Amino acid sequence: MNTLWQILALALAVSAVSTTISLSSLFGPLRRWAVARSLYVGTLVSCAYCSSHWIAFFAVAWYHPRVFDGWWLANYVVVVFAVIAIANVITGIIRSLNFFAADPVQKRKSRLARAMLADKTDVDLSEFSPLDDWTPNR
Repeated sequence: MNTLWQILALALAVSAVSTTISLSSLFGPLRRWAVARSLYVGTLVSCAYCSSHWIAFFAVAWYHPRVFDGWWLANYVVVVFAVIAIANVITGIIRSLNFFAADPVQKRKSRLARAMLADKTDVDLSEFSPLDDWTPNR
């Protein structure tokens, strides 16, 4: 049972870190810098799902939770993908509850998404940039 709690704690941490890096305005300059340098790295730090994989790889390597005895690589792969799956479920719940609406960029994106879902045609799209916080400073 101790291993299950380790995996859940790691998944919660991975979810929190990947969501914070990819969505918060605190890391906006890092995301813009990364996109300006490399689209691949920019996508990695702008996508909670993508960054959760790398964060989970490092977290599981650091803490070594053991699901079963046997070959260490099989255990590592199973635990990493369990942490990723649980972390992304947590991230999905957090994003669906719109906890990041305090961030001004996220507020605009949320309003745009709600308007698009409601199929409103009277929404002023001029305030929405498709690359809101992706636009690199040049």
